[in-house]
This record gives sequence, C-alpha cells and structure tokens, in this order.
Amino acid sequence: MTTLAYQLQRIHENHLESLDKKKKISSLLFDPAEAADQDIDSVFSIANNGFIELLNIEPKFKRFSKTLFSEESKYIDRFTQTETENDHLDSSIDAFLSILAPYFLLKPSIKVLEWLIHRFKIHKRNQNSLLLSIFPYHMHPFFVKVLSIIDIPLPTWSFLVPFKNNRISPTHYIISKSLSDNEVLLSLFMDYVQSKVKEKKDYQILLKFWATRVAETICIMRKNSESEEKIISKILPNILEGLLSHSSEYQIACYIILVTISSNYSLSEKSLITALTLISRTLNKATINAGLICLAQLAQTREGCKPLPIP
Repeated sequence: MTTLAYQLQRIHENHLESLDKKKKISSLLFDPAEAADQDIDSVFSIANNGFIELLNIEPKFKRFSKTLFSEESKYIDRFTQTETENDHLDSSIDAFLSILAPYFLLKPSIKVLEWLIHRFKIHKRNQNSLLLSIFPYHMHPFFVKVLSIIDIPLPTWSFLVPFKNNRISPTHYIISKSLSDNEVLLSLFMDYVQSKVKEKKDYQILLKFWATRVAETICIMRKNSESEEKIISKILPNILEGLLSHSSEYQIACYIILVTISSNYSLSEKSLITALTLISRTLNKATINAGLICLAQLAQTREGCKPLPIP
C-alpha cells in the first residue's frame, strides 16, 4: 500500500472512530458518562501521575518519558501518521506493555493504561500485545475490565467473546482447552513467552501461568488423542531451546512441560538424548534440584528399553 493510500485509509478510520466516540468512550477508570467529559489534558495528567509512581518502582520506564508519556504525545494522531510511524509507535507500545506486565495490579498501571487507551487506542490497535500481557491475570477483575472494552481479534481469541459479553473470567481449564483447540493461539502464546525471556522481560507470574497452562494443554491433547507429531512440532522445539535459557525460572518451567510431554507421549530417542544432554549441561545452583528430578523422570520413561548411546 502506498503512503498516500495508507493515510487516506487511516483518515477514513479516524472518521469512523469519531462517530464511534459519540456512542461510547472506552475507559478503565470512568463510566461512559464520566469518560465522555474527560479531555486529553485531564487524562494525560492522571497518566503522568501514574507514570511517575511507576518510575519510582522500575527505572526501566524512564525511556518512555520522551515518547509515550511526553507532552508531545498529546498531539500524536495515529490515524494520520504514516505506516512507518505507526509501526514505531506499535513497537514502543509493545515494549512498554512488556515492562508494565509484572505491575498490572498496581493502581498506577491502570492510570497509564487509561492514557494508552485514550490516546493510542491500544484496545483497538494493539489487542494481541494487550491480551498476552494481561493473560496471566485472567482470574482477576482487572482482566474482565480490560476484556469489556477491547476489540477481540477473531478468530484467534474468539474463545474470549462469551466472557466479554457476560463480564466473567475464563477458567484455567477453558484457557488450556482453547490452547489445545487453536494452534494459532498456542503458537502465539509460546512465541510470546519465549520472546519475553530472550528480552529479559519475563517474570514469575508469567512463567508459572505459562508452565501450568501448557502442561494442562498437553494433557488435554493426550486425552483427545492428539497426535504426537502435533506436540513435537508445536511445543517441544520451544522447550528444548528454553533449556539453554539464561533464565533459571524459565528453565524450571521447561522442565515441568518436558516431564508432562514425556509422561503422555513417547519421546523419540533423538529428542530424549537432546533433552537429557541439555539439562545435564546447563544445571546450576538455582536449577539443580528441579533439574535432577526432571532427569530422573525422563530416565524412568526408558525403563525396559535398551541403554541410550553416549552423546
């Protein structure tokens, strides 16, 4: 698409957005009537207060003081920006959400999210990033509130539509079942967590949520007689790569998933040797206990089989 055509399309979308504003203003802080009375300066002031509070907790937010939370940001209109400018804006929003994710349940986080929704329409333009960021908090009222205003991307996140309509939280099982049914969602979730670990933006709540949900997903797949090839292609490569991670917590999460795979499916000799080798070579003070348990569990799956060759 040419730059001119892109901008014309965005202007048209801006017009539709303006019409939509007359119907309802999306907000995490205010009801629709109150939200309609908030001008850009008042929302920015609230967000700036929240941003300052977050800076006192996490210095990594400072870089966004010159972009998403600068005075100039009040004049950014993503509907008239070029495609390249919007790509840069999206990258900045994604990076900010990644850093914000561990602090979502703090009051200042709601304040800054209000700005991103009001000014940059992240509930309409950055839905995947927003949903993946809040995924670990799916049982909290905060998740339900965000879900109530977000434009759910279809068909990837279609399982959330009934929960949005009824303003209730999806259960652990529903999420795992949805991951087992939807290969696109599963790949998106696996890749997201892996990317956050590589960027050193992972955190305990995310990794615990990821490990437990993927482990349950594997059990559901096994119960539904899903083929071993699907597990091997969609999950195992990610897990084996994770065993080499700098993050000890991510490695331990990978142990949990690896044991679940081996308990439900017969790993090939090649995959088993690779897993045993990677675990044994990357054990450290933080992972040794969990790692040895994982090695023992994997070894038990070989009972009655011929000895593995020395790699």
